[in-house]
Amino acid sequence: MTPNESDLRGSRAAGERRGENLPRGAGLKADPPPAKRDRFIGRAKGPELLLLTALWIVALTPPSLALDHRSATATEQPVERAGMTQIWMRNLILFPYGDVPTSVSALDGAVRPTKQGRAIVLDDVTSYAISVERASVALTAADVTALMNRHILPIGNSPIKQVNVTFDDGAISMSGTMVKLGIPMPFTANAVLAPTRDGDLRVHMTAMRAGDVVPKSVMDALGLQLSNIAQPENPRAFRMEGDDMVVPLISMFPPPLMLGKLTAVRVTRAGLFATIGQGEVTSPPGIQASSYLHMRGGTVVFAKKLTMANADMTMVPLDASRNLGFSPSDYYEQMVGGYTISMPDYSLVAHVKDFRDLRNRR
Repeated sequence: MTPNESDLRGSRAAGERRGENLPRGAGLKADPPPAKRDRFIGRAKGPELLLLTALWIVALTPPSLALDHRSATATEQPVERAGMTQIWMRNLILFPYGDVPTSVSALDGAVRPTKQGRAIVLDDVTSYAISVERASVALTAADVTALMNRHILPIGNSPIKQVNVTFDDGAISMSGTMVKLGIPMPFTANAVLAPTRDGDLRVHMTAMRAGDVVPKSVMDALGLQLSNIAQPENPRAFRMEGDDMVVPLISMFPPPLMLGKLTAVRVTRAGLFATIGQGEVTSPPGIQASSYLHMRGGTVVFAKKLTMANADMTMVPLDASRNLGFSPSDYYEQMVGGYTISMPDYSLVAHVKDFRDLRNRR
């Protein structure tokens, strides 16, 4: 192990994870003495003997042999009774959709299976969700524009089309097209952002002009609110409340879902900066890298066939000179493009290829 690898993970006693192995057969009752067992069975005859024999076989069958032998897919593997899987992200460029990056300076949370009693399977992003305790994320105006046009508006099947978003200090400006009765009408709007009581993102329109001639004051006088003329068909993507657009946090991230509440949002010319959750930010011990994703605890299945009980896995950039670009859907291809080290404490450290480099080759 090189000095850098030692610095990355530090030494920890392996006994903290493994626990003590029980002696073979510990906790099982011993078989009765042969003579006593023979006398007991000898009293039964015919059907009674068959029933007693069957019960005796079941009682003596080890639990490992009594399991259902049906082949299970990765998403059907049961979870061992262990602690939850914690997750930390630091200084990542996260690609939830693969084409829209989100800068994550810090994220603390827990990874939970979406189906009770099933494993967290990294190869199946629908098998798990991330419950965010605390996160700080940022998007540029170009990222928000791409997120709206490529994902949120199409998913909502909205009459609002082809928006362009720009940022100013404390406010945003939007322009686009609203299609009503098959007729496209251009619009411009200014808005401020704030979290709702439910933890969603509220885009409150402070000024708006439709068709370059009808100002928001006239639209208000005529009772033409956006909730009447621009309501999406799929409100799970977003919804209109009066002249406000409310975007649920969950709609900004495809599987794996990000579960949490938006608690603060700030807009500058440099970007949109959001805080999710109110928990305390902690750091896992022994990690010296500045950019990483770390998972610890619980059972995690990865590479389709490998199961890591009491998981302890860290992903760091193959190129340590820049922050890691990471795609949950493409993690394995990123691992294949780098190398993985098995540490003395039975943890894994994967030096993974940047997702942006993989994407540029496609």
